[in-house]
Amino acid sequence: MRAFFSILFSNISYFFKNIRKYFKLKWVLIILGVLAVIVAGYFIIRETRKTPSSETSFAKKKEIVIGIEAPSAFSRVDDTGEISGYEKDLADSLFKKLYPEIPLRYEVIKGQQASYLLRTGEIDVAFGMFVSGPIKTQGLTLSNSYFTDGVYVFLKNDSPVTTLFGLTNKRVRVLSSDITKNSVNSMFKKLKISVDLHLCSSYEDGHSSLMNEESVAIAAPYYKLCGYDDLRTIEEAIGSAPYRIMLWTDKKDVVQVINRALAEMREDGSLKALMEKWDLTEYDE
Repeated sequence: MRAFFSILFSNISYFFKNIRKYFKLKWVLIILGVLAVIVAGYFIIRETRKTPSSETSFAKKKEIVIGIEAPSAFSRVDDTGEISGYEKDLADSLFKKLYPEIPLRYEVIKGQQASYLLRTGEIDVAFGMFVSGPIKTQGLTLSNSYFTDGVYVFLKNDSPVTTLFGLTNKRVRVLSSDITKNSVNSMFKKLKISVDLHLCSSYEDGHSSLMNEESVAIAAPYYKLCGYDDLRTIEEAIGSAPYRIMLWTDKKDVVQVINRALAEMREDGSLKALMEKWDLTEYDE
């Protein structure tokens, strides 16, 4: 009997000892769960919080230097060096609204120089009909689209080709510094058209290739080539090219407020009004 009670007491002691451990573990798990929820909530609030422009890295600048690639379909420069056009008006609208106390200074740039100028701090913002993907935009902070262009196929005015399927197995040029070869290849694949894609070093090079009949067509955003009177497009666009504002890699806070401002301009119609002012038509898929 004594042995029985000894075993029973031993089992009861073991039971209560493990119960205490269980409840200790339970409370530890509860506390850890609460801490995890608090930490997750902090990061969610931080990511979704709308940072005001007054708290961004541009807020303490003495001036904001905006580089604009010109001349282009979106920008022009007069004899005095004054820039005008859609991108200049858009930059004015955005940055005077976001940073009304900070003066703006505009510089004419070349698109290929934009990344270097942003890195060295010679400019703070770059406009130049930049598309995400090409080397000159990689590694930079890009805004949402401020204009969506259509990617079209351009041919000589007297080309016998009249349909996109007429390009099958024909040589088509693409300027990869503006839109990647892979992107254009994907556009043709969606249409189930096989073309012989080749790169060109510039649109002048691509244009000469057409004139010399070394290639049949060039695939490019419409407003990049529409200034050539001896070229025409065929059928509908094969894809789209959203143009974005470029900033250096550490300016994500500024891009956040730019994106909000762009969304507001789209919603209230002021962005469309600027396009209409400069006789621009955005591509609508």
